[in-house]
Amino acid sequence: MLSLLATSTRALLVMNLASAPLSRMVTPASVPEALLSTLAHAPYASLDDAELASLIRRDIGSLGSMSVGRPNRGQLINGVQLKESEYIHVVRPETAYATEETLFFLQRAVMAVHRQHPDTRPLYVGDISQKNGGHLKPHRSHQSGRDVDVGFFYTTADTWYRPATAKNLDLPRTWTFLRSLLTEGDVEMIFIATYIQKMIRSYAASVGEDPRWLAALFDGTGAGPRGAVFRHAPGHATHFHIRFHNPFAERAGSLAYASLVRAQVIPEIPTFTLHKAKKGETLGMLAKKYGTTVLAIQRANGLKGTTIQAKRVYKIPTHGAAPARSSASSVKKQPARQKR
Repeated sequence: MLSLLATSTRALLVMNLASAPLSRMVTPASVPEALLSTLAHAPYASLDDAELASLIRRDIGSLGSMSVGRPNRGQLINGVQLKESEYIHVVRPETAYATEETLFFLQRAVMAVHRQHPDTRPLYVGDISQKNGGHLKPHRSHQSGRDVDVGFFYTTADTWYRPATAKNLDLPRTWTFLRSLLTEGDVEMIFIATYIQKMIRSYAASVGEDPRWLAALFDGTGAGPRGAVFRHAPGHATHFHIRFHNPFAERAGSLAYASLVRAQVIPEIPTFTLHKAKKGETLGMLAKKYGTTVLAIQRANGLKGTTIQAKRVYKIPTHGAAPARSSASSVKKQPARQKR
């Protein structure tokens, strides 16, 4: 049972992803949807709380990688360290831990570049997560094994954290890498400076990519509530910040969350409800309504006093609820919006 549990998610992942040739045009959603069709049959999905708790106590490694919580408030269980190779240079090995899915998608895209562009130099990969996830300075995210800082492919000498320009950015290799991520992986969003987005989009259009697909990727046109994949973020002119969606690891993390907290493997992850204050409401009233304390609300909102303002939105701490899980309804044609 333990070995089946450990290998099934890996096997399902490989079978669904490796079957799609890189040369075939697919939408960004077709591979994730294939993955989701297997989730209901994954062995851990049938375990009850007692069985899951028993596995955590006896052999937590058998559960495989788990991404618990959110990128900016989460943990990583059974993280896998990205290894240095002839294709990848790891900037900081101690912060290069990820889920199996994240590394699968990343390494697949790197290999796509080397197959299409021989003699490509190694790609620099920066921070992903710490071994057990959690806060990683100086980032707000990178906590649950799904965020990866990736350097650029340059036409000149390779280095880490070098601003991209029209002269030094290797657009053919860059687009090969991104296209593999977008069509063969499961990318939630990519943070990158706007001026670099324009260069990449222009190149993609010049090699015949569908304008409607590019509009969805860069503008969010026709992408639905998830919006654009490519997002501007300050400080991202030197590298890509890629956030992956992990159907298996997120689902496993959600199912195991309560048991992991009870076993003291991870601390309880704070969750919040947003409340728009009404005239006449007090902190005491909100605390009573949501089953929390005045002090907890004050801390969550940086309040020193007890006065609240009508129409202002306040974060109300909640306890005992599992972080949001992935589901069939949460994986659409385009990546979901999520704060960095």
